[in-house]
Amino acid sequence: MITPIVLTLAALGILLMLGAAITFSWLCGLAAGRAVGWAMAADLPQQAGDPLAAGRIAEIDALVAESQQLLRESQRRAAFALK
Repeated sequence: MITPIVLTLAALGILLMLGAAITFSWLCGLAAGRAVGWAMAADLPQQAGDPLAAGRIAEIDALVAESQQLLRESQRRAAFALK
């Protein structure tokens, strides 16, 4: 009579410990993710209302303009090579 009760309690204990291990791992991953996110956000320049600094926007615009110029030059060269 006592054997089924002991086996049931043992199975419940194992399930409880497995659930606790999974929950602990999930919470550690969540905390690590937030810590990494916080550390990465601390490196970014912060301005009120504008997430990108004005200098960074100018740098991106310059890269876009240079890419467009290189595209036009390569299209001209390709058109010249086909003639």
